[in-house]
Amino acid sequence: MVETGPSWNRSADLLSAAVACVQSDQPDVQSLLILPEPDDVQSVASLSGDSLGGHNPDGLRIVHLGPAGDARTEAPAVSTGPDVVVTTPQRLIDHIRRDNIDLSRVAVCVLNPPTGKSIGQFSADLHYIYTKFDRQPTTILFTRAESDEMAGIEDLIRRPATVSLEDADPPKSDPSREPKQEQTEMANSDLPFDPESTAQQLRDIVRRIHEEEDPAEMNQYKRFIKKHVSIFARGYFTAYLFKQLAGGSTLSSNQKSIFVSAGRNRRVHARDLVTLFTSADGVTRDDIGQIKVLDNYSFVELDAAKAKQAIEDLNGTDFRGRKLTVNYARKK
Repeated sequence: MVETGPSWNRSADLLSAAVACVQSDQPDVQSLLILPEPDDVQSVASLSGDSLGGHNPDGLRIVHLGPAGDARTEAPAVSTGPDVVVTTPQRLIDHIRRDNIDLSRVAVCVLNPPTGKSIGQFSADLHYIYTKFDRQPTTILFTRAESDEMAGIEDLIRRPATVSLEDADPPKSDPSREPKQEQTEMANSDLPFDPESTAQQLRDIVRRIHEEEDPAEMNQYKRFIKKHVSIFARGYFTAYLFKQLAGGSTLSSNQKSIFVSAGRNRRVHARDLVTLFTSADGVTRDDIGQIKVLDNYSFVELDAAKAKQAIEDLNGTDFRGRKLTVNYARKK
């Protein structure tokens, strides 16, 4: 599932996804691009080869159904087995019922659902089309996170992976761009939690779900979350809930809350603060508790016995080009 934004190149991105994995020497239809309206098909049909970013190999046959003509006049082009078919659901169903098209080799199905009330019919047509595949194709769904476009379509996708707008354009400091060795070191020492105890907590939660919870009640919660939380945000939603559950919001009696004058606006993450504080004399990962990163500053819970030394070591040091203020947090 690919999250779309206001400035995405709709027609070119959709067609590029449809043709990217097609092999020109294979017979029959390999890829479908299914769009809501004939005008959408016409928009894709008007693209030149240069718009595909090099993904249109020589000899690739792309057939557009619906901009002009009807199922009868399109039958010869469809029945000869083009590589890619760009169509609306209704026109594709016309050809399926006339036995004009062979879908047995379809490997990729690219979808761009409509908005508004028409999503219901679009979804129903897709469910019919998917019953005609000999094997489940790879489905690429382009959709907006805040819309209801996925209603009724999500269940067509098995083991979904998501690409959000943040994934498509990560910041320079994103760990995916760091060397693998640095990522490994970060995973071992800079996580804002203890990996072993956290993994055990997760296993305990999963066990209780299977052994103690009522499946019907859990499904009610699941459906409610599915309705109100975009699939692109569910990973973060789960992480946030678990963070609150595991870390809690109360300060332990043997910990002090430390103020740090750096936050999200300076691209500071919890792992960065872990690295910073463990550079202080005598501070280890086990001494650090919950970390809260806000826009302009952060709070770090630290073992009370280590707090004074950490403040002395870190206050006034250079951090990303600025002097850092580190001190005890004020009590509310």
